[in-house]
Amino acid sequence: MDLISTSNMKKAEKIAYEKYGISPMSLMENAALSVFSYANKNIPNFNSKEIIVFCGSGNNGGDGYAIAKKCKLNGNSVVVYSSCQVEKLSKNAHANYHKCKDLNIPINLKKEKIVIPNDVIIIDCLLGTGLKREVSGIILEYIKLINDSQALTISVDVPSGLLADTGTPMNYAIKADICICLGKGKIGLFTQPGCEYAKNVIIKKIGIPIKVYERIAKEYKVYDRLEALNDYSIRKNISSKGDYGKVYVLAGSRGMTGAYALCTKAVLSGGAGYAYGLVPKSRIYEYNALVNEAICIEIEDNKKEYLSYENKTQIIKNIKNANSLIIGPGLSKYANLPPLISEIIITVSIPVIIDATGLRALAEDLSILNNKKATIIITPHPGEFAKLVRLPIEEVQKNRITLAKSFAKKYGIIVLLKGHKSLVTDGNTVYLNKTGNPGMATAGSGDVLAGIIGANVANTKDTIKQVAYSMYIHGLAGDYAKENEGEKGVIASLIIHYIKQVERKLYEEKTR
Repeated sequence: MDLISTSNMKKAEKIAYEKYGISPMSLMENAALSVFSYANKNIPNFNSKEIIVFCGSGNNGGDGYAIAKKCKLNGNSVVVYSSCQVEKLSKNAHANYHKCKDLNIPINLKKEKIVIPNDVIIIDCLLGTGLKREVSGIILEYIKLINDSQALTISVDVPSGLLADTGTPMNYAIKADICICLGKGKIGLFTQPGCEYAKNVIIKKIGIPIKVYERIAKEYKVYDRLEALNDYSIRKNISSKGDYGKVYVLAGSRGMTGAYALCTKAVLSGGAGYAYGLVPKSRIYEYNALVNEAICIEIEDNKKEYLSYENKTQIIKNIKNANSLIIGPGLSKYANLPPLISEIIITVSIPVIIDATGLRALAEDLSILNNKKATIIITPHPGEFAKLVRLPIEEVQKNRITLAKSFAKKYGIIVLLKGHKSLVTDGNTVYLNKTGNPGMATAGSGDVLAGIIGANVANTKDTIKQVAYSMYIHGLAGDYAKENEGEKGVIASLIIHYIKQVERKLYEEKTR
């Protein structure tokens, strides 16, 4: 599902007017009709409900006046609360204001305490996508009043006070029961923290032709089931394990062999033909017993029970035939990884997934990423990413998309930033995840994700799409685990178990 930035939505509206003669006033009327029609069809007893519309000074406020007009003509009792005097309204808002006055709809500025009954419907049209500063004054009062009420709240385009492109609340923002996005979905509603400000997001057309959107770059997408079905590949009848990739796993150390096992099992469950483990010779029998289907390659470790930069020659020699490589899960903190990763990524030209201990090594020396032949994919959680960008976790969570996108672009890599509403970006395109749940916040879940990615990027030219696909599959397997085992019962090995069910459902849908 395509999303749109504020700047690109403005471009779309401009093209619609200049090329197709669709005026801003027409778009406003279409928007009002879309909101009214949705409410009338989906809200029980809508026709008998009192409607309270909160309107700002701009075009979002103009939408509100147009909606108030339609509700009044429908027979609803309607009251409008404005954030400004009439002379401060935008041109189109001003026109719809007077249409409301002609219908004798009360339009009030807040002068005394407003009491909102629980059974009314609130339409929030205070602030739209043009917000640039923190909310204050009468708008802040209105937002607090709406959030304190028990009434059903519908925000139009974006909850007032929320930045449409990032989902960041500017001081305060409406917490809407429903947000009806106009034209296209707004990016901030599908990532943290913006996704917490609208329980349900509905996207409604407003009359902008599809050809208009086709002229605008599709930078942001929600990776959903339709995307997954498109990217799911069905195997040919005549094929062998050699057709599905050799994935090498450099993971595990004493006390952390579980990370190796989870990652390697996920490689195989994700569909790879081969999984090779690069493991310490002193513990080869333990590693062999962990994953029966994997092939262990012993690396002389001089009984240290972990691999390190000292083993670089053996490691690089053994990955020559790899189709993808995973570095990091459960590796020792004494492994001296920065120079090892540097040597690897300037030697091989395959996708290299860096996770866990590997990410901590990158944080020590980001210059490693400046010289590389490999396609680098990093999979940090917010804490790991905070160390990479040298910012507090709180800042990362407020600006997930912007920071991930700029980091990916700067270093020419793919970033999968984990968390609620995980995202994948190469610095140009951003995919926001539709799947996953809090039960997946458990040890080993990230190791499983790294393994799935390793399998799916082993034989593809469209690496970013397969990383996004892996993110979706991982989250959906976690959702199946939650559904069947309970949210607190989701452990990493269960996610691997449910990958098979996810793939089966996609296969059934694709071959139907």
